[in-house]
Amino acid sequence: MKRYPVKRSLLFLLILALALVACRRDDEPEEPTSTPVPATATPVEATEPTPAAAEPTPAPVTVAAEPTALDPALIDWAPQLVYSSPAPGEKSLLSGAITIRFDQPMDTDSVEEAFAIAAADGSVPDGSFQWPRPDTLIFVPATELKRAENYKVTVANSAMGANG
Repeated sequence: MKRYPVKRSLLFLLILALALVACRRDDEPEEPTSTPVPATATPVEATEPTPAAAEPTPAPVTVAAEPTALDPALIDWAPQLVYSSPAPGEKSLLSGAITIRFDQPMDTDSVEEAFAIAAADGSVPDGSFQWPRPDTLIFVPATELKRAENYKVTVANSAMGANG
């Protein structure tokens, strides 16, 4: 009935030896990494404080002018998308609006015509457009979007800036 008694004994001794080696303590004292330097006191000569002026004269405050928007006529580059919400791949509320911000004021009619939204099955949700700022479009769906559905939002290159 005893099979391989020598192998079992050797295996037991090997495990015991490994356990003893792993659990041994180092008898060598640890060497300090650095020696702290004691702080030395430096004498300082006491001086009398100078009396303060009666009331300091406040410096005049100047307020910068309000920043002005760049004249759209000076913009000579094509509009660029600088922000969208929800971000690509981000989950959103079913009734959530879609916000798109451009780097310049936009021609609202051309952007609304260039805007497209479609579900993966090809259905196109109805909705309305809002323009809280000249560079920001918000699409508000008329009904809740479908649950667990991916929607693709595109703005075609035909979208024009306010300067054309």
